[in-house]
Amino acid sequence: MKSDLGHPILFTGIIRHDLLKKGFYMSIRKIAKLLYKLQKEIEALEESLDRGSTSEKDKKIERLKQLKVERDKVKAILDGMKKKPEIRIPR
Repeated sequence: MKSDLGHPILFTGIIRHDLLKKGFYMSIRKIAKLLYKLQKEIEALEESLDRGSTSEKDKKIERLKQLKVERDKVKAILDGMKKKPEIRIPR
């Protein structure tokens, strides 16, 4: 299933950790691109928050909260992938 951003790792605004556990991994570059798209979508929503009726604002605020949570999770995944392991694993 694809999210609004069109990427299969996301599922209704929640990162699919079960896919990651099953060996579905993405490159650091793809995760960084996903993080960039999330940040741009958040910025666009924040700018458009002033326009629209009260019910539209409520929907935008809820969507903004979901995107921020998703952004934080993707950022944590990216930071975890960039960090070197403390113990060197022999090949």
